[in-house]
Amino acid sequence: MDIKSKLEVTKKALLNTEFSYQPFRHLVSENVFDDELYEKMFENFPENKYFDLCKKMTKQEYEQKAKKSAKFKRLRYPGILDITNIMEAPDDQKNFWLEIKDNLCELDFMIKFLKKCGPNYKFKHAQVTHLLNCDKVYLDKSLYHHYYIKCPCNKFQMGLELNISESDQNFKVEIHTDSRCRFLTTLFYLAPDDKLKSYGTALYDKKSGNYVLNKKVDFLPKTALTFTRCNDGYHAVHNDMTKPVNRKCMSLYVRA
Repeated sequence: MDIKSKLEVTKKALLNTEFSYQPFRHLVSENVFDDELYEKMFENFPENKYFDLCKKMTKQEYEQKAKKSAKFKRLRYPGILDITNIMEAPDDQKNFWLEIKDNLCELDFMIKFLKKCGPNYKFKHAQVTHLLNCDKVYLDKSLYHHYYIKCPCNKFQMGLELNISESDQNFKVEIHTDSRCRFLTTLFYLAPDDKLKSYGTALYDKKSGNYVLNKKVDFLPKTALTFTRCNDGYHAVHNDMTKPVNRKCMSLYVRA
């Protein structure tokens, strides 16, 4: 299978989706994966044992170990398998996800996508604008777990990170905004069917100090949610499932 050509479907879907503006600026893209590629993503999803180490710890235990070991810190919390520790997976699975990263994080596409989302950037706006419009911009792939968009004009760079995650039935994320260093988030839902749709991402308004649910992006097959970091970008993941389920995602992050 030619993953590069299959991901053209993904790139076109992301670039052609129109923005929604309530409660904050975001994209909800549908049919972001080719059928054959989507099937292969489930076939090549690593076994649970590669996620177990983080799942068995409390957040406090994780943080204590992370302080002592930079390698351990890259394991994330909870249960996220990133491009660093996926190297322990079988070769066919490892190579599948590395090839997806290599082609999805291709420079020309990322520049177009970041420019599409770019008007919402406020943090380090001048540096981002310069980097995305520099004719000498290049993609540094010297570190396999992070790629960096760079230019020779200054030291500012943007890191590209691809993760896959499998969260158990206890997983939830409280209402929050992303850290200032994260410019863009794209969450690709890897849902086998529409039975898990209530396990999506909730988007909130904040009115008079209270959070008010504005919209929920359902956890549906081949759906992607994209947003840039903003002060009013409140979002959360609530587990409304009555039966034990696992939530699989692929996440693309762009950081300073």
